[in-house]
Amino acid sequence: GIFVQRVYLEAAQKGLGVTGIGAYYDLKLQQFLGTDEAILYVAAIGAV
Repeated sequence: GIFVQRVYLEAAQKGLGVTGIGAYYDLKLQQFLGTDEAILYVAAIGAV
């Protein structure tokens, strides 16, 4: 909660947009990132 809110606020301060991604394939994302750790949150950050 607090971490994600901080990301949104920092991005807004820098003129960037953030959106959380609510659906993704856990295993494919773990393989892409090269980790076996649980992925708790995914977000896209970029220019508005």
